[in-house]
Amino acid sequence: MLVTTIPAYTQLYASPIGDITITATAQGVTHVSFTTQVVTYSTASIQPNVHTMHCVAELEQYFAGTLTQFTTTIVPTGTAFQLQVWNQLVQVPYGHTITYGTQAIRYGNAKAIRATASANGSNPIALLLPCHRVVGKSGKLTGYAGALWRKQWLLTHEARYIGAELGLV
Repeated sequence: MLVTTIPAYTQLYASPIGDITITATAQGVTHVSFTTQVVTYSTASIQPNVHTMHCVAELEQYFAGTLTQFTTTIVPTGTAFQLQVWNQLVQVPYGHTITYGTQAIRYGNAKAIRATASANGSNPIALLLPCHRVVGKSGKLTGYAGALWRKQWLLTHEARYIGAELGLV
C-alpha cells in the first residue's frame, strides 16, 4: 500500500481575541482555528507558506476593520452536505447575521436546522467561512466552537465598522 503524505504548513497569529492556528497545504488553507490551550510547537513544525502568510495578512486587515471579504484560497474538507452549508456562509454579508433556520432554507431543506447547525459547528476554517454570523431563531447567540464571547466580539466588531446595529438579513 502506498501512503502519500501531504505536506502541511502552519502559522500562528496573535489576534485581538486569542491565538489562531492556520494550517495549509500547497493548494490552500485547510484550517483556521482558535487555539484554546497553550500549544508548544517546535520551530521545525511552524513552517508557513504563501497561503498561511496571505491568510495572516488578511486577518490583520480584518481585525483592523479594513477587510470585509477574504480572498485567501481555502480547501475545506468535509461531507458534501457540510461543504454546501459552509459555501453558504460566505454569502452572509459582513456585519450581518442569519438564523440557522434561514441557512437551512437556503440549503433547500427547512427541516435541516439541526444538521445545518451541526455542520457549522464542524467548520474547519473559522472567520474565513464566517459561521459566527449564524445565530439562533430569536437572534440569540448560540453555538460557536471558538466560544460565544468570541462570536459576540466578532459580530460587534463587524457591526462597528459598517456603522450599524447587529441585525438579521
